Amino acid sequence: MAAMRAPQHSTLTTVASRSSEFSRNTLGNSRVVAGARGRRPVRTGAFTVRAGPASDTVKIEFEIKQKLRYGEQLVVCGNSNKMGRWNPNDGVHLKWSDGDVWKGSVEVPAGGYVEYKLAIKKKHGQPAYWEKRHNRIVQLYEGGTTIVAKGIFGRDVDLKKKDDKMDKNVKVSFNIHRKIMYGHEVCIVGSAKEFGGWNVDRAFPLKWSEGDVWKGEVEMTPGGVAEYKMLTRRIRTGGEIKHEFRRDFKRMVQLYSSGSTVQVTGEFKGLVDIRTKGGSSGKKEEKKEEKKDDKPKLPDPAKLAEAAAKADAAAKAAAKAVEKAMSTPPGGAEKDVEDMLQSFRDSFAKSRGSSPAKPPPPPPPPP
Repeated sequence: MAAMRAPQHSTLTTVASRSSEFSRNTLGNSRVVAGARGRRPVRTGAFTVRAGPASDTVKIEFEIKQKLRYGEQLVVCGNSNKMGRWNPNDGVHLKWSDGDVWKGSVEVPAGGYVEYKLAIKKKHGQPAYWEKRHNRIVQLYEGGTTIVAKGIFGRDVDLKKKDDKMDKNVKVSFNIHRKIMYGHEVCIVGSAKEFGGWNVDRAFPLKWSEGDVWKGEVEMTPGGVAEYKMLTRRIRTGGEIKHEFRRDFKRMVQLYSSGSTVQVTGEFKGLVDIRTKGGSSGKKEEKKEEKKDDKPKLPDPAKLAEAAAKADAAAKAAAKAVEKAMSTPPGGAEKDVEDMLQSFRDSFAKSRGSSPAKPPPPPPPPP
């Protein structure tokens, strides 16, 4: 039995050991996330997990249809901490809704992928019932998005971006490093018709570029999963086909990002990194602020004329008040009027930008 379980981990060890300068420069500090042991089967492909901003996450919303008995609950368990590390008690507990559809969501860090399975949590502490199929995989190559996983327990679960009409094709771009003999080429063969439908004679050929990097881009219908393998062959005569791995090994790319370009970068016999292409460099152009003029702003001539007219009108009114006060018996009214007149004179002088004028001498006392 031990000999049969060995390939589950030996494959990953072989993949991790095959690296080159291209993969180190392109993938950076990538690491393989080893599969958990026990009841989980071998996964269907090799991927990388690249470190990124902690704030960049992907939200996965589950809508799984399954009719359960009273007291049972549907749980999502996976290889991440948010999914319970394959412990049904710590997984994502979905909630029942109309039509026996169980709903729930979880946020996971962007980059790489997550593995998960659906399980039915029994009542009274009984062991959980796991669905009888391989681990499900969600590739998290587009951060800041919401992915809807909709399907039936034990059957296929479709993936799509939330509120996406899926009306635009998905471009898949390959950048594969491989040094081969002259006259040979690297091709992609897979389940999709664009990859030849597993017919090696119709495989999608890549073109050589500097640095022994083989490139190619193909448009595919959005939705579903495209399984593929990489191989080398003679360009003219055919034959001499060499696959990258053993027969049961297959890579995959999920096509849920409508209208985007998914870039697959890596080694022919090693790890590949899957993420959306054409992201911004992060350096945004800063708007240049206009320098403020330090020179003092001169008053508007129109406002100065208006202030002068108001001051003249106030002076005339004050003069009339003074004449009226002079004809009345002496009292405190003369001083109040004179103060008011001086106040108007000072305000007018300030509006002109000159110093306040000195107050005139007081009028002689009345006879």
